[in-house]
Amino acid sequence: RAATTNDDICADIIELQGELINVMAEVAARPGGKPSKIKVPEVVPAQVDRLEQRLDHYLAEQFPQTGFVRPGISMAASALDLARSTVRRAERFLVNLNRAEPVNPVLIKYVNRLSDLLYVMARVDEQRTIEQAVKQGFEKAALTPDPSPSRRGESRQEVNPMSLTLKDCDRMIEAGMKRAAEIGVPMVLAVVNDSGNPVELRRMDDALEVSVTLAPHKAYTAATVRMPTHELAELSQPGQPLFGIDVNMPKLT
Repeated sequence: RAATTNDDICADIIELQGELINVMAEVAARPGGKPSKIKVPEVVPAQVDRLEQRLDHYLAEQFPQTGFVRPGISMAASALDLARSTVRRAERFLVNLNRAEPVNPVLIKYVNRLSDLLYVMARVDEQRTIEQAVKQGFEKAALTPDPSPSRRGESRQEVNPMSLTLKDCDRMIEAGMKRAAEIGVPMVLAVVNDSGNPVELRRMDDALEVSVTLAPHKAYTAATVRMPTHELAELSQPGQPLFGIDVNMPKLT
């Protein structure tokens, strides 16, 4: 919990640490063994319900997962992923133990839901870390003057999001197709508004199938981060402020 800057994640970790003391006591207590002077509390359904409520809380914020996760974006997420691996191993031990002697079924379900919660908490901590890095990067860029005469004052221009008409899109698409024909590369051309929402998509004959998916994602990325995708690619390399943004945020390409 010392590694996260998120109050809700920190509070949930503290709550779980206290709960796990009793969980470990129940696991250690042998049914039918020597009577204990202290009553060992058992995990109850209400505790599982609380885990599921916290899971829903974080799932509502988590971006949809489109591929395998590569952990390590944040220290807290790395620790949570490690904790989740330990809990998954404990779950397997409990399942095996249940074959030899009866184990509280609610306890097994609790451990299962705990591993799910730790996984989602890790993803949300990563996501928030990336969002904060993006915000800081934009704030830094806004404070850095652009010496290029062609772009001076460009960021200060007010743009009406409804000003992009279909005629404008057609003109841009036609210009793109003309350039593609000049260089001999069939393309898929996409136009989005300033929010990244698609306005027009056109596929040239013989354009690669993958470009039908890739082109809208490229356009969405350029529109929402307000920079060309090749510049974002440089900032997302290891050691750069936006490292991992293209992996952990959907549609950014």
